Amino acid sequence: MFFADQLSLFDPPTESPALSPSSSLQTAVATWIDHLRKKDTSKHTLQAFTLDVKLLVEYVEPNLTLNQITTTRINQFLNWMRTERGVPCSDKTYGRRVTSIKAFFRWVTPVAGLRLDPAEAVLQLSVRSPLPEMLTDDDVEKCLNAGEIIRRGEKPDMRPLLIFKLLLETAMKKVEVANLKLEHVHASDEIIEVRYPKKKDWPKERKLKISREWLGLFNEYRAEYAPKEAVFKWSTRNLEFLLGDTGRAAGLEKNVSFDMMRWTSAVRDYKAKVDPDAIRRKMGLSTIQWRETFDRIKKLTEKY
Repeated sequence: MFFADQLSLFDPPTESPALSPSSSLQTAVATWIDHLRKKDTSKHTLQAFTLDVKLLVEYVEPNLTLNQITTTRINQFLNWMRTERGVPCSDKTYGRRVTSIKAFFRWVTPVAGLRLDPAEAVLQLSVRSPLPEMLTDDDVEKCLNAGEIIRRGEKPDMRPLLIFKLLLETAMKKVEVANLKLEHVHASDEIIEVRYPKKKDWPKERKLKISREWLGLFNEYRAEYAPKEAVFKWSTRNLEFLLGDTGRAAGLEKNVSFDMMRWTSAVRDYKAKVDPDAIRRKMGLSTIQWRETFDRIKKLTEKY
């Protein structure tokens, strides 16, 4: 059994060695982990990758060279881990370990000058989780109309419409909306900046286009609520409730949520023939995260 306190087995070498096809698997993995550390990879991701690839090293023997690792050997390892190891391995854990192995070999193949990536042909097990809920085009129109009614009602409140349209156009996460500052909204350029305070999250930062229509609502909102620094001064729970007002007022059985709006925005973009990589960047996803997300977007497009 490999525990977190055994990560020292994969401490970075004193000097990063030049890798070649004859480098040992253990040396190559240690160099990769060092590479991930220098990229300021999150602690959770780094530990997961290390634990997963360490199992492969132990199974095939550490001194085996990179050019001795074949697709057959990797598949034998995966079969052993799933059916012969004697330790429960859920579909989710199995899928994560395949992802870790693929990520390692995708990196090391060009770095070490391997002729072929032995993990490329390894099949990724699909974890059959249900598709997320999203809004149909008809649902969206009903919510927009309901937002307008709330905005101009007996007790007018334009916040539900403002938040709903923001998510529909940008696919921002709840935490990103909560962290949105006035200085991140650039009306003249019709741009919103998504910013993160911690360095490890900086790869998720991006600039998103926003419509003149939304900016008009935003000016109305500023005049009424006079935010000082943060765009929204309410808790995430209150923001969720305000967003949900659109669905409740529209008479939907679905609970309109931040996650639902994120999928709705992405699927609407895909239906509108937006380049998939542009959708990935808009959502702030890495290429590894995008593979599963894009597959779900295509399935949701077929369903809705």
